[in-house]
Amino acid sequence: MSSALNALVLVPDFFKGAKMEFSWYGDDLSEESKALKEAFAQYALDFPAFVPALRDVVGEGKGRWEGVKAWGAYGLCWGGKVVALSSGPDTPFSASGQVHPGRLATTDATQITIPHIVLASDGEDAKIVREYKDVLVGAGKPGVVDTYVGMHHGWMGARANFKDEANFKEYERGYNQLAQFFAKHL
Repeated sequence: MSSALNALVLVPDFFKGAKMEFSWYGDDLSEESKALKEAFAQYALDFPAFVPALRDVVGEGKGRWEGVKAWGAYGLCWGGKVVALSSGPDTPFSASGQVHPGRLATTDATQITIPHIVLASDGEDAKIVREYKDVLVGAGKPGVVDTYVGMHHGWMGARANFKDEANFKEYERGYNQLAQFFAKHL
């Protein structure tokens, strides 16, 4: 994305180094593992709490890189939800997007006030993806909503499988589509 757009790309660590542990998955979890998993999930799923943190990244960035003329944001899965919630009134962004978005909600789409792209997988709820499209795409609306048929949730992120030719091809197509969208709207 950086070279395609000749752009500065920032990847903030909203969890401050914390992560879901592999040992927290499975049926036979210790009480301690169950409690840690639940605590992390409650923290991570408070999406509105992360909106100010994302806006703070832009504020800090504007102070460090004064030559940046426009700011955009996109997120994969969880990050896509935070980006969508950050794309409404008073957003610091000129354009935004979601890739294999987590926790899609049509009410989020209705609040988006800037050009927004959604690249969904077969793993997302098709009804909600259609509702997003109804809100964001059409005459006079600059949004894009596409479903990558045959792709699994995570195909452009941590679950990308470059050994699978179709996944690799769609991975490249997805990032090229994002780059073209942001080139047009930033």
